Amino acid sequence: MKKRYLFSLFFLAIVFQFFYSLYYPANQPDNPCQLGSEYFLVKDLEKIKNEYNASSGDLSKTDKFFKTFPDYRVICDSMSYVLQSRNWPESYKERSLYVDHPLYDIFATLILSPYRLFVGVPSYAIVFGSLIAANLLMLFAAVWFFYELTARFFSNKVAATSSLLLIFSPFVHTMVTQPTSSGMMEIFVVAASLWLFFDYAKKPSWRKLAVNSLLFGSLMLGKQIFALSLFFIIIALKHKKIKEAAAFMFLQLVPTALWAIYVKLVLGVSFYSANVTGYEQGSWFLKVKYWELYKMSNIVLSALPNFTITLLFGFLVVPVVLSVYGVYKMEDKKKAFYYWTFLLSFLALFFAMKYYRPSLSFLVYPAIYPTAVLGLAEVRRLAAKRSELAGKVIYYGILIALIFFSSLNVYKLGVWDLVL
Repeated sequence: MKKRYLFSLFFLAIVFQFFYSLYYPANQPDNPCQLGSEYFLVKDLEKIKNEYNASSGDLSKTDKFFKTFPDYRVICDSMSYVLQSRNWPESYKERSLYVDHPLYDIFATLILSPYRLFVGVPSYAIVFGSLIAANLLMLFAAVWFFYELTARFFSNKVAATSSLLLIFSPFVHTMVTQPTSSGMMEIFVVAASLWLFFDYAKKPSWRKLAVNSLLFGSLMLGKQIFALSLFFIIIALKHKKIKEAAAFMFLQLVPTALWAIYVKLVLGVSFYSANVTGYEQGSWFLKVKYWELYKMSNIVLSALPNFTITLLFGFLVVPVVLSVYGVYKMEDKKKAFYYWTFLLSFLALFFAMKYYRPSLSFLVYPAIYPTAVLGLAEVRRLAAKRSELAGKVIYYGILIALIFFSSLNVYKLGVWDLVL
């Protein structure tokens, strides 16, 4: 299949997934925090101040939206981005909760620029729409990067199948309609970062290293997924690229440093990470209370089991099992090394955060889905020894089942709220 037709297929699949996720969303019906109408159709000004009224004059439009998609829910944290993006970056002076990763708000601001120019200050409903538009653009870009990388490492067929599994995954089904950086931004950052790394590795030069490192650092303003930095550094050291690794470590910090200076000097807002200050993520091991033998040994020994459990739940088990089998049958040891290094880099990140969750473990999807497709091909080959028809039935039957079960409500399955 020609690439332009293939990407037309991806586009249609993304559009289908988007509307399917609105009509049959993954949500918690018993959690009032997620009831969309509480945010978008609120009329009780004593409950929520008028400036937080997401409709802001568009009550008829939002009323029609929730009549069309009555089961849609908004994750609580999502509203912070809606509120921030309406008057970004001045909004940080009132709500600086996510001041350390502004890229999501930047994307929304760019999308809103024509509206601001020709119409004026957007309502919160329009801001919400811009964030959802950003989600769709980032998802399509992520699928493109993911396809290109997977095709380079394996084959066009493996890349196409893996990309469709990504689009019809539990993570995308749950998060594509949520206006938050804990969703499509994470998918995009992982795929784009890997593309930058292997683009440099294909034809390395100091100029490309500088440009790609700065671009990678800019992506970290979307979501600080430091497992990616660790992965790149390990690969560089394995190939004895010590100078390049040192340059990368320094240059990737430049965008964050420039943003922190702007926030402090221009906006007059403190630069901080809510996850670090509020939940001790990445800093817990510096506190004396954790350095008791019992506490530390428990944290260390539970790291791998916790990561494995959330990894299985993040993909609803079967893709992970097929992935391990695919790697086991893989003859290229270099690719296997990349696979295990990538997973261990995320294990190190979660250990540093002391926080494990299926929606975070899913971010290793660039390693899981292509090798799962390889594992499934091996299963088909074994079944085909008895009957070619049986091989095809098993292969396509499992693919269809993976797509179907990934679109179920993962909250009702009891796997998405798991935190270890």
